[in-house]
Amino acid sequence: MSGSGYEVNQMISQPLTSDVIGRWLSLNQGQQSAAYWFQAPGQTTDAFIHRIWSEVTRQESTWTLVSVLFDQSHKPDEPAVQELLALMHQQLATQDSSHPI
Repeated sequence: MSGSGYEVNQMISQPLTSDVIGRWLSLNQGQQSAAYWFQAPGQTTDAFIHRIWSEVTRQESTWTLVSVLFDQSHKPDEPAVQELLALMHQQLATQDSSHPI
């Protein structure tokens, strides 16, 4: 987000849904929010080092960075936010790796 010009005020690792541990970000003095995680066919993580290690050790070789920018400030426990993130996670998990989104 910083590389795209957003000021990151806070970033915390936390459950975003019942299946997703990700990072929740507060941006631009709390005016916007964002979330991200890395997702492979068999696992989801918010840790870049875990993602790299899984690839190096050939546990998982196909990863997707899922990044969501909200144009307003939200809280990660809002039902609409959790529903959106859960749907995104589920849709990516059901995709055939030979047919990426």
